[in-house]
This record gives sequence, C-alpha cells and structure tokens, in this order.
Amino acid sequence: MRFVLVLSAALLLVLFAACDDAASDPEVDVTLDEWSVVVDPETANDGAIEFTVENKGEREHEFVIVRTDIPAADLPTKDDGSFDEDAPGVDVKEEVEGIDNGDRTGRSFELDAGKYVFVCNRVEDIDSVETAHFAEGMVAEFDVTEGN
Repeated sequence: MRFVLVLSAALLLVLFAACDDAASDPEVDVTLDEWSVVVDPETANDGAIEFTVENKGEREHEFVIVRTDIPAADLPTKDDGSFDEDAPGVDVKEEVEGIDNGDRTGRSFELDAGKYVFVCNRVEDIDSVETAHFAEGMVAEFDVTEGN
C-alpha cells in the first residue's frame, strides 16, 4: 500500500511539472483594427510563441512578423506607402494573410531573440484612393528576449 502512495505522489509531481511547463509558453494577443496593431504583451521569451490574432476591424487585414533593428517609424516603404518587405535590414519571418473582419486565429511561431515589428501590409482601394494599411499606422514593435 505504501508503494502505491509513493508512486501516486511521484506521478502527481510529474503531472504538475508538465502543466507548469505548458503554462509558461509565451502567449501574445494581437488585435488588428482600422488603423492599428495592438500587441499584449509587447515582449516574450524566445522559442515557440503562441499568437492569437483577432481582426476587430471592418476590413480584411494580415499579420506580418518582421525581424529588424530599424524602428517602426523609419521602416522603408514603397511608392504606394506599403512597407518594403524586400528592403535591406528587414527579414520577413512569418505572414498570415486574409484575416477577415471578425476572424480570430491562433498560430505558434518560433522566434529568436531580437527586435521585431508586426505589420499589416495590405494595399486596397478605399473610395477610389489606393490605401496602404501600413501607411495608415498598422505597425507595432515587439521584442523577443533570451529565455532562461
């Protein structure tokens, strides 16, 4: 009987340790809207990061993860006002396109320590005007730090 109790206690410790590891995976909420990208929290440890991206806007948006040391305000642009994804000093890591209004999606991405920006880089015709979502302010900075 004593052996069963010790074995049960050991199994419980293993289960609690496994639950603690799962709970420590970074989770980041990203909200897209006209014309903003809101990130909470604005930093996470490197490795697998779980992103929940929600489009609260009325327009379709996208979520682009870019590694760069260039501040968001100084990112290179194209003539149409969109962010230049092929410019020197930027490295597009991940992209989730076609996030319709009201949609919410969860994605896990492996990110190394460094500085990042999150961008919606769609360009669309709005009232006969070519409108770049990036130029309208759809960009947020994000830091990934080295974990323990």
